[in-house]
Amino acid sequence: YPNRVCKLKRSIYGLKQASRQWNKRFDDEIKKFGFTQNRDEPCVYQKASGCNITFLILYVDDILIMGNSIPMLQSVKTYPGKCFAMKDLGEAVYILGIKIYRDRSKRLIGLCQSAYIEKILKRYCMEDSKRGSIPMQEKLKLSKSQGASTPAEMKRMQNVSYDSAVDSIVNTKDMFLVYGGDLKRELKVSCYTDVGYLTDADDLKSQTGYVFVLNGGDVD
Repeated sequence: YPNRVCKLKRSIYGLKQASRQWNKRFDDEIKKFGFTQNRDEPCVYQKASGCNITFLILYVDDILIMGNSIPMLQSVKTYPGKCFAMKDLGEAVYILGIKIYRDRSKRLIGLCQSAYIEKILKRYCMEDSKRGSIPMQEKLKLSKSQGASTPAEMKRMQNVSYDSAVDSIVNTKDMFLVYGGDLKRELKVSCYTDVGYLTDADDLKSQTGYVFVLNGGDVD
């Protein structure tokens, strides 16, 4: 029918603008409720009222809410339900393949991706891989000249399983990132760095690495 369009009754992932329109509408609605968007992490929102604070984390249409006031959390959960069709799944146990562990007596929270790792290993038929201690050989010297250069070599490399890396993942899949635990210590952020001078054998560039630690757990 010329000069006519169809009105959709629900969002469809197939439309290229659907995710943007959803995010824009959610952003507008949640800000009406008093939330402000984090400048550096647009998917993180926060709302403060006196000494109470609530954080809302959005990933497409998955939402994680946390705060220090139960009544405030309940009101936050109720408001989006008035604007969108939502389901409250209760206290978070899994989110985006990450298992959440809590020990409230010791004020500890841990994050683990064992279920996700097992899913990936099974997909590539590598669930029976042996356990390894390190992801790669120590002090291994690598160069571009060792890499694949012809189409045939590149195709063959796609089928090479990096045993040491996979073995290391299998060995550490049940480990947790753990945060908190020290009731007397205030929130503390530490940074550790390392640098190697002229460590790249091909272009003589230096290399550096860093890790930020928040109350005992890596964050970046």
